[in-house]
Amino acid sequence: MARVGERPGSAELPEHPLVSVIIPCYDRLDLTKRCLAALAAATDDVEIELVLIDNGSTDGTTDYLRSIAGPKCQVHINDANLNFAGACNQGLTLAHAPYTLLLNNDTEVTPGFLTPLLSVLRTQHDVGIVGSKLLYPDGTVQHAGVVLRHHNPGELLSFDHVYNGWSADAPCVNRLRDLQVVTAACALLPTELGLRFQGFDTRFRNSCEDVDLCLRMKVEGFRVVYEPASVVVHHESQTPGRHDADWENLLHLSHLWAGKVAADESAVYRDDGYADLAELAERSARMRAVVGRFERLEGIYGPAQPTGWQAEVALVPRWATRAQRKELERRHEEMRSTVIDAHAVATAAMSIALRSAKHLASLPPARR
Repeated sequence: MARVGERPGSAELPEHPLVSVIIPCYDRLDLTKRCLAALAAATDDVEIELVLIDNGSTDGTTDYLRSIAGPKCQVHINDANLNFAGACNQGLTLAHAPYTLLLNNDTEVTPGFLTPLLSVLRTQHDVGIVGSKLLYPDGTVQHAGVVLRHHNPGELLSFDHVYNGWSADAPCVNRLRDLQVVTAACALLPTELGLRFQGFDTRFRNSCEDVDLCLRMKVEGFRVVYEPASVVVHHESQTPGRHDADWENLLHLSHLWAGKVAADESAVYRDDGYADLAELAERSARMRAVVGRFERLEGIYGPAQPTGWQAEVALVPRWATRAQRKELERRHEEMRSTVIDAHAVATAAMSIALRSAKHLASLPPARR
C-alpha cells in the first residue's frame, strides 16, 4: 500500500525540466545524502526534477525525504518495499520531463556526467537507453557495459560486467559502443519510451530487471548504448537484501530469454583486440556443453555444473549384466573426471587471461 508524500502540483514544478531523476531509496540514508549532494553539484547545467521513492525505510530516510520535498523534488513514500523495479516504475508515472534518469542511491555522479547521455538520445533517435561508465571508489571499472555469455541448451542465461576491475583509462572501456545491455544503476531513457515498455518487469527483485528491459528494447529495434564520457562512482550492492533473490531472478530471466538472444562476450573481446580472451570464452562454453549433455538424464545427473558430477553415479539399466554395469560405471567415472578437469582448466585459463589483460591495460604503453 503506497501513500504519496509531498508531491508538488504541475504549477510548482521547475519550468520545463529536461530530466526527471528517479532514485529508489531503502535505508542507507548516509548513501542517499551523498548521492543527492553529488547530483546537486553536477547538474548546474541541466534543469532537473528529483523523483525520490522510499521503499519502506526504517532508518530515518522517510523523514529526511519529506523534509527536502519541494518544487523540484517529488517524494513518494511506500509502506512496503517494492524493490528497484517497482519503485522505478512508480517514478516513471510521476516524471514530468521528456527524459528520465534511473539512478541508484549508492552512486555519486561526477560533474558533466549527464550531458553526454543527453547528447546520445537527442542526436540518435533510435537509441532506447544509454548507460554510464561506473567506477568503484578505488577508481577501477565496475561497469563498462554488460555482455551475455554463451549459454548452451539447458544452461541458465548468464551475463557479466565486461572489463570489471580494469583500469578506468584502458582504451577498451573508453569506447562509445552499442551493446545488448547496460546497467540501470545510472541510465537515461526517453520517459515516453519507458512508459511504452511498461518499465521494468516487477517479477525481478533487485537484479536482472535492467537486462530484461534492454533486451526487450533491442527486440523492438531500439539501440542500447554505453557512453564512457559519463562517469559515475558506484559503491555497488549497498541496499539491504540486494542479493536475496538473485537465483530466482536468474531463473526468471532464463525462462524469458534463454535461446532467444545471442552471446556477445567473445565478440566484444575480439572487437577490442583481445582474441585470446574471446577464444577462452568460447572454449569455456564448449566445455560446459559437454557437461550440459548429461543434464537430459533427469534424476540421475544434476544440473550442468561440474560440482554436480562429484557425487553422482552412473545410469545403469536394470537389465544390464554385471560386466555391463562395471563397464558403464568405469566410463562414467572417466567422463566425470575428464569433464571436471576440463571445466576447471578452462575456468582457470579464463581467470588468468583476464588478470593478465587487466594488468597490461593498466600499464603505460612503454611498459606493455
